[in-house]
Amino acid sequence: MRLEKDQTSMGLLLASRIVLLVTFQLITTILVVLIKAPTSVIPAYWTVYVTLTNGVLFVWMLKVIGVIHYRKIFAFSKPATLTFIKWLPLLLIAAMAPNLALAYVLYGDIEAGAALLIYEHNTFMIVFNLTIFPILQGLTELPFYFLLMAPLLRARTHKLLISIGVPVILLSVQHMFMPFHLDGTYLVYRGFMFFGFALCIGILLYKRPDMLPYLVILHILMNASFMAMQFM
Repeated sequence: MRLEKDQTSMGLLLASRIVLLVTFQLITTILVVLIKAPTSVIPAYWTVYVTLTNGVLFVWMLKVIGVIHYRKIFAFSKPATLTFIKWLPLLLIAAMAPNLALAYVLYGDIEAGAALLIYEHNTFMIVFNLTIFPILQGLTELPFYFLLMAPLLRARTHKLLISIGVPVILLSVQHMFMPFHLDGTYLVYRGFMFFGFALCIGILLYKRPDMLPYLVILHILMNASFMAMQFM
């Protein structure tokens, strides 16, 4: 059964990441309640259920597109490297400017993101957050949206706007569930903080699919550096 020809399978693909994020956070909540631990610890382990989500989707992605096809994205060339270097300033601005602006407008503090997402942890979790979390996040997230989802949407709808727009929107709004808080200000902040970055990625990968391996590496480094803010 091909995903692009099956409406149910396509629906599962589109909803899968957010559903898994919510599911793993719910499981975490239940476990915390059962062991009678403070519920305040639940958000602190958001990187764990994001990593579990990535693990499930990484395996699913490899099953759908094939290991060999996935490996082929990690092809580097001098022209592609030079193109990425030219795009890099715009990508970094798109990743940082909306984030900082929203944090200031909504919270009055440009460092609100760090306060909301970075927690004190033991040595194991610190190592986990600096290694396993960013690496699996990088290897899974952008390939899932733009190597798997975007081509399937293009094959099914034959509409460029949908095949680019849907992955861009989902890539942006999924952050509302990392972790999920029933708070309007938080949801607006998390939902839109990376929209500009997601849009730049969607446009760049449509024009230059060979930029994906560079974006994967950039994504890993960005997540690792964000987690390293715990030491600042």
